[in-house]
Amino acid sequence: NNGVPQAEQQVVGNAKPAQMAPAQNAVVQPKAPVAETKSALAPQKEEIFVLDNGFIRAEISNLGASIKQVELLKHKKEQSGKENLIMHANDSVRALAVGIDANGQPPVETFAPFVLKAKGKNAAEYEAVVDGVKIVRKFWLDDNFTKEYSPYTVFTSTKIVNLTGSELKNKQLWLSLGMAFPTEGDIAGRNLEMGAYDGDGVKFVSASSVVGSAGFMGFMASDPKQLYILERPNTVWATVKNQPFAALFTSDSKKSDKIAIKPVDWDINNPDRLLRTAIEGFMAFPIDTLLNNGQWELSGSYYIGPKDVYALQAMGKEQDLAMSFGWLGFVSKPLLMFLNVIHAIVGKVSVEWAWGWSIIILTILVRLVVWPLMNKQYRSSMRMAMLAEPIKKIKEKFKNDPQKVQKETWALYGEYGINPMAGCLPALIQLPIFLGLYFMLQSVGDFRFAHFLWIKDLSLPDTLPGNPTVMGIPIHLLPIINGLFTIAQMFLTPMTVSEPSQKFMIRGMPIFFLVLFYSFPSGLLLYWTVQSMFGFFQVLYVRCTRESLEEIKSKAKPKKGPSFMEKLQKMAEEGQRIRQEQERTGKKPSIFNNAAAHERKKNPGGRSTPPKR
Repeated sequence: NNGVPQAEQQVVGNAKPAQMAPAQNAVVQPKAPVAETKSALAPQKEEIFVLDNGFIRAEISNLGASIKQVELLKHKKEQSGKENLIMHANDSVRALAVGIDANGQPPVETFAPFVLKAKGKNAAEYEAVVDGVKIVRKFWLDDNFTKEYSPYTVFTSTKIVNLTGSELKNKQLWLSLGMAFPTEGDIAGRNLEMGAYDGDGVKFVSASSVVGSAGFMGFMASDPKQLYILERPNTVWATVKNQPFAALFTSDSKKSDKIAIKPVDWDINNPDRLLRTAIEGFMAFPIDTLLNNGQWELSGSYYIGPKDVYALQAMGKEQDLAMSFGWLGFVSKPLLMFLNVIHAIVGKVSVEWAWGWSIIILTILVRLVVWPLMNKQYRSSMRMAMLAEPIKKIKEKFKNDPQKVQKETWALYGEYGINPMAGCLPALIQLPIFLGLYFMLQSVGDFRFAHFLWIKDLSLPDTLPGNPTVMGIPIHLLPIINGLFTIAQMFLTPMTVSEPSQKFMIRGMPIFFLVLFYSFPSGLLLYWTVQSMFGFFQVLYVRCTRESLEEIKSKAKPKKGPSFMEKLQKMAEEGQRIRQEQERTGKKPSIFNNAAAHERKKNPGGRSTPPKR
């Protein structure tokens, strides 16, 4: 119970006994009959109790004993403004509101009035009797910051006591997680979602599940939903989050068996469909069967703040999975931690542009790590392109015999010590690294309002001063620079394909990526542009230091046997021979038809197989 005492007038949270006193406006509830205790003589006027630790300012309301709003004191609402960011101010169901029912639906905000029974420094206790059930709710902050996540955490407990005079069963307690709002830098709403962790893994439900989706050219389209409920047994924690922030509740001991996600109007006039709707999340906890005067309690921690991988990891139940790195988390998480280390160092030199420089340094370091692999890939492409003319002569000489062309081509590669697969393997090895960087940079909330060069916010597309446009389209400089370097690198790298359609596709890739990346967040595009520039200069270096065919041939290692590709060629020829044999004899292709591969032996008595038992 996180040290929360059970007695009503005692210390709540880490408040001292001297700080705790009965609330002046508290109304003592009489021993009224059950039928008359629905409102329990509670005050009808809203009264606010504030929890403030310098990082968050949480307003606890007596109506519903829930969070009216949370002010993030270290995060501004607007880049140049002085107002702090307010979360949960417009929730249709307030954060940490509870509802008890048996019909499987999350609560609709009723603002049931509670009495403030006791209070202390950053600690409060509320009580109400609703439909014969006594509900005691406590909220407190850890002022000493004993945990890394404490600055952004409201600790809470909810105790229910059965006063109905009969057995209370088949009930569940719904807990509201509050609301996550959409952000402009979140491409395709990827980070606006609800997640639930059951001890084995986390299940995410995206906003598109309730907002609806237009699909791709009509395919995979879905209609909006008023409510989406998902059975999720043994859920330990759940979160609603966007790109920079997360609201996450972790239960101390109880486990939820289902979650729910609900759409809420956010900016209905926004032309971008993904920015019109926010989402609210709920967890349902089954209540044990309670006899008269029986008690049941749910306690836990409610994290509300930036998606800080260190703070979330310190919570101890894999809450860092809320970063939503996907299946490449084993790559993204170390890269994010390394990025934070770089930022801690760079921030001492350049505070204003620290995140931009950190992205550049991380990108360069990653490219240096994969330099040997990329070098091998580029050199392999160069060498294959240098053999284009000899291969063309082979094709002309054996134009009526494709198998001969293939065989002679492999022989030519072997003569010069070239392995065509050498260009593919490095690309496959480095792909998880670049994808891990991609997913990581999409999930970093610290890019919000971060400056670099002309970029005013690394979490949004870069815009030039004055926001110039061309035919109504804003000019984003980073994707254009990235496209130019991609085109330059493409022309420096010789093509190893000869088909016109394949050449057309390769030539069109820079244009495709320019359109695809044009509205990406500038932090992600800064990484992509730097790695394109690095790739351009690496190809230029390889091109300037390439060897002649004679030098390549002289350095080729003597063959100790057939190469891997020659073995594949031999297997293909053997397969072709078997198929031709089948066509000639009309028999099924089988390894048993190949006498050299297998010789069937008969059992004594002349049977080819043992008799069945």
